[in-house]
Amino acid sequence: MTLTRPPFAVVFDVDGTLAPDTTSQFLAARGVDVDAFWSRSHERMREGWDPVTSYLHEFVVESGGPAGPFTRTDMAAVAARMTLYPGVPDLFERLAAVVADLGMDAEFYLISGGLAPIVTNLPVAGLCRGIWASEFDYDDNGRPTFPKAIIGFTDKTKPLIEISKGLTQADVQADPYLLDGPADTGAFRIPLSRIVFAGDGQNDVPCFALLSEHGGAALAVFEPGQPWAEARALRYRAEGRVGWVAAADYTDRGEAFAALVAAVRWLAAR
Repeated sequence: MTLTRPPFAVVFDVDGTLAPDTTSQFLAARGVDVDAFWSRSHERMREGWDPVTSYLHEFVVESGGPAGPFTRTDMAAVAARMTLYPGVPDLFERLAAVVADLGMDAEFYLISGGLAPIVTNLPVAGLCRGIWASEFDYDDNGRPTFPKAIIGFTDKTKPLIEISKGLTQADVQADPYLLDGPADTGAFRIPLSRIVFAGDGQNDVPCFALLSEHGGAALAVFEPGQPWAEARALRYRAEGRVGWVAAADYTDRGEAFAALVAAVRWLAAR
C-alpha cells in the first residue's frame, strides 16, 4: 500500500512581501496623492481607528472624489500590470520544483489585508489554491460603499487554520462558524508543522507566532534598501518570532528564495 503524505502549504502576505504596497500602486495609477492618502489614514489611527479599517474608509472616501470611482474592474485592470519584487512572477513554479525534488507537493496561498479585487488579479494569483483579502460591498454602480471582509492583524491567523483543516473560502462563506467546529488530529489536512509563512510587517506577527509555536516555518522579508525594514525583520528573529530573515529578492540567487528553500527543507527533514 502506498502511503500519501500531506502537501506543504507555502503562504505569503502580499504587500511588502511579494510586491510594493498594492493599494499605493493602484492609487498612484489613478493619480491620487499617495502620501496624503496614507497621512489621512494614519490620522484616523491616532483617533482610535483600526489600521485596516482606517485605510478602507479612506479608500471609500477617495473613490467618491475626482480620481474615482474605484470599481472592481478598475482595480483588476491595474493589478494585472503591477510591479512585483524580483523573481516573483515564476517563484511558485521554481519553489514547487524544489518541493517535488523532496518527493512532495506544494500548495500556495495568499493572505493579505489588501484589497481582494487587486490581490486576486495579481499575475501570481492564478497559481494559488486559496486567497484571503479585505473586500468591500459595492453599490449598483460598482462603487465601494462599506467593508464587507476585513483581514487585520490577528484575522490573518484564521486562514492559516482554515488551510490546515482543508477548508476553502467558499466553505467558510457558506458557514462562517465552520472553523470553530470540533476536530480531532486526523481532521487536519495540512498540519501547521507543514506550513511556511512569509510576511514583512507587524500585521504578520500573529502568523509568525502561531507557526513558530506549532512547528511551522516563519520568514520575515524586507524591501532591499530600506534599513528600517531590515532592522524590523532582524528584530523579529532576535525575538524568536521567525527563523529566517531575507531581502525580498526571489530570483534563483536571491535571499528570499534561498530562505524559502531552506525553510521547506528544514520542515521536510523534521
